[in-house]
Amino acid sequence: MSGTQPMTVRALQAGLLGVALTAGLLAAGLLAAGLLARAAEPVSTPSGAVPYELWDRPRSGRAVLAVPAVREAMTTLSANPAAQLMIRHPASVEGTLQAEELRTWLIAHAIAPGRLVLRAEPAARQLLQLEIVR
Repeated sequence: MSGTQPMTVRALQAGLLGVALTAGLLAAGLLAAGLLARAAEPVSTPSGAVPYELWDRPRSGRAVLAVPAVREAMTTLSANPAAQLMIRHPASVEGTLQAEELRTWLIAHAIAPGRLVLRAEPAARQLLQLEIVR
């Protein structure tokens, strides 16, 4: 009888460990879902501006396309094959990295690299500015 009791205790411990792991994974999944849902929320900014908030959260293609200025630029580029998109960015390292990342996202969404122009602005700006050049 003593041989079956340790087996039951071990089985119970294993079951509790499984429940704890499942609860932990569920909590992590809910947290990730909340962060991803937050990342897809559009943020209000001046026309043509990419909000600074885009860069302080996890990004996805959906989050980038949720930015009104990006959506509008992609629509305009699709309708005008000869148009280019100028991405004006702060002349800082951070501004350059943000502009390069946005450029990469746009290329991933079928915008030809030759249609994207990066331009560093010496004036200290917080936001990337998108401008269609025809």
